Amino acid sequence: MLDSLDPWPPELLARLLHPGGAVAAALAMAPPGARALDLGTGWPSLAAALVSCGLDVTIADPVLLRLRFERLMSAAPVTDAVHLALTSQLPWPDDSFDRVFVDTAEVHRARGDLRFVIGEVARVLAPEGVAVVAQDAGGPSSRGRLLRLLREVGLPHATVLVARPGRADWSRVLDESRWGQHLTSEASQASAPSVRGKRLLKAAIAAAGGVRWLPADRFVVAYGPEAAPCDPLAEILAEPAGSRELIRLSDARVAVLGQESFVKLPLSRHQQDALIQEAQNTRRARSTGFAPHVIRSVHVHDWHGLPYVRYPLIRERHARPGEAEQTIAQILRGLAPGRDAPLGATAFWERLTGARGARDADEAGARALRARVLDTMADVSVPAGPTHGDLHADNLLLVDGGAAILVDWNRFEPFNPLVLDAGYAAIEHDRRSHGGSLAQALVRFRDRELTGPLAELASSTMGDLDSAQAATLILLDRVVSYSQPRRRYKPWTMPAMARAVAALAD
Repeated sequence: MLDSLDPWPPELLARLLHPGGAVAAALAMAPPGARALDLGTGWPSLAAALVSCGLDVTIADPVLLRLRFERLMSAAPVTDAVHLALTSQLPWPDDSFDRVFVDTAEVHRARGDLRFVIGEVARVLAPEGVAVVAQDAGGPSSRGRLLRLLREVGLPHATVLVARPGRADWSRVLDESRWGQHLTSEASQASAPSVRGKRLLKAAIAAAGGVRWLPADRFVVAYGPEAAPCDPLAEILAEPAGSRELIRLSDARVAVLGQESFVKLPLSRHQQDALIQEAQNTRRARSTGFAPHVIRSVHVHDWHGLPYVRYPLIRERHARPGEAEQTIAQILRGLAPGRDAPLGATAFWERLTGARGARDADEAGARALRARVLDTMADVSVPAGPTHGDLHADNLLLVDGGAAILVDWNRFEPFNPLVLDAGYAAIEHDRRSHGGSLAQALVRFRDRELTGPLAELASSTMGDLDSAQAATLILLDRVVSYSQPRRRYKPWTMPAMARAVAALAD
């Protein structure tokens, strides 16, 4: 399906592979061994998230191709997959599942009767079970009607959660009653008057009781007659449930922001390993010159065998572009100058020469670039030392007193060409400042058209590399994976990578 000889359109892949559906697993998580039913949601990451949390998962879908897609894309596909219509009784006895997930929009597309389907959900749901029902605010069923249906079928207790407008990113999930408060808080932090004005208007509408018309989508978490209200994410935080502020989803993991701590919870097997590695890398980074800019504590815990990572909460603000450029340059200058070493002695070289490096380069069309580097550059001398691996403004936090903290250390490596950090930071700053593409910024770097402190720092860390060679290394460093299976997020990265490869190959 992902064969380069017969590629699927990137827009279709982006829709099919988006991790957004996994957030539903975190809204009503159950301990390992619980039985879960994905009833035709069409959320490709949901089943994998439930399986990674140790649940016994069944997928039932009226769209056969979605079942086939799940089997093709998952390293451990769900074995209990049923093709059925949403217009007939579900083929399971009463009280079969502890969790049921359903999307009202998908019921409508499948020409199912919502009253009948919700009744079947209640029938197969255990008395102590929980149903998570997604609802598009612009869909055919109103919130009021859905809540009435749930009451009529014996699920009278429900919590309404709303996602921040803009379903594509699923960046917020809040209790509906706190929506206006959250909008007001966001408006006070917005710098642009036009943005602040829009958010204040929404906050006023919410305060007047109009919150139901504002969110782009919502989840209704409905409880069986013997179910206790569940909020395992707040339990993980060891904070009162009401103190939960935000839930963010990124790359099939959930990040929960509470009053005192910040928790990352994995929603896939790969993310479990990646988060543990990120915690280890954060600790390793504290033993280098990066130490003043690394979070001081990080702890790995587990919840019913599911690992998660807890960080202390930082009250921060993101830096403005010029401010970020100056701050990152200052951080890099504060590191030891490194020592000259052949490129072949670095962690980057080890990744590039491996079998996975070859596969990643082939997928991005970078086979020739990789071969050129391997054939000619192993003995080229470069200043080497510790690298963050993903230096850009979004990973820089400024706290009270002017301190700067770098986050997301999953790409950290202790001995790498220093130009990888300085050069990528310069390229990202140029791309964001001018609104250009990665390819355009790389070409400008190669042609020495970039200016500013980061560009100057990158030039001073090239060693015996020329600017074209340095640009090639920076690109290959982005192409070659660190931990995640590339195919999961290929729709977001591959087109930009392929264009950058073509630009440097000219």
